[in-house]
Amino acid sequence: MINRQQKQQQKVFKQRQKAKARQKAQQAPRLPSEEATSPYYLCPFDALYPDQAATEYGTLQVAHQDGTVVDDYTLIEYICSNPDCDCQKILLDVVAHSTHQIMAHIDLNLRHSLSARLSEDKPQSPFAETLLELIVKHKLSNPNYQAHLRAHYHQLKQATQNPTPEQAKVLRDFRDQ
Repeated sequence: MINRQQKQQQKVFKQRQKAKARQKAQQAPRLPSEEATSPYYLCPFDALYPDQAATEYGTLQVAHQDGTVVDDYTLIEYICSNPDCDCQKILLDVVAHSTHQIMAHIDLNLRHSLSARLSEDKPQSPFAETLLELIVKHKLSNPNYQAHLRAHYHQLKQATQNPTPEQAKVLRDFRDQ
C-alpha cells in the first residue's frame, strides 16, 4: 500500500524523469533525530540543481546472471537543509524505473568512512536489503561515487548558507511545510 508521502515522491520522480527544469517543492523527509525539534527538512538535491541532478544522479542496473535486466534504479539524494548543521547525512531514495516506486530508503553518513543502513523510520520494500547490499558493493565502494556524494552535500550546504533568490524560495518552501 502506498502512503501519501510515497505518492508525492513518485510524482516528483516522474517530473524529474521528464526533465522539467523546475518543480514545486514537495514535502521532504526529515532526519530521524530531528523529527520533533528541527524546522529543517531534507531537501532533494535536484530541487536546487535540477539540470545538474538530471545528469549526475546515481543509477543502478540490476540484472540476472545471464544479463537479462531486472530493473534500473535512480538514487535520489536528500540532504539536510539546515545551514548551521554539519551532520554529513544523506538519505538515498532508491526508485525503480519500471514502477516509479521507492524500493528502499538508505541513510548515509559521510563522516570519516562512508556508512550506509536502511532507514529504520521509513517503510521498505521486500527488496530493500538486497538493494542496499548492491548499492554498497557497486556504488558506495567506488571512491568516485563517494566524492560525488560529498560534493553534492557540500554544494547544497553552501547554497543553504548563501542561496540565490530562487534557491531561498525553494528552501523556505521545504522549511514551511
